[in-house]
Amino acid sequence: MGLLDKKTTPADVHPIIRRCLTHLDILGADDKLKQIVYMYMETLCQEADSTDNAIVDRRHK
Repeated sequence: MGLLDKKTTPADVHPIIRRCLTHLDILGADDKLKQIVYMYMETLCQEADSTDNAIVDRRHK
C-alpha cells in the first residue's frame, strides 16, 4: 500500500480499512481518493477507540 506513510506498516492498518482499500483498488480509484478514504476511516477508528475507552472509564468509577 503505497499511500501509507513510512511509520505505518500494513500490519498496523485496521483489517476493515485494508479491505476498503482493496475494494478501492478493484474499482480503479486513484491514490488521492484512496488516501482521503484512508484518512477518514483511520479517524473514525481512533474516535471509536477513544469512545470505547471513555465508556470503560465511566464504568470503573
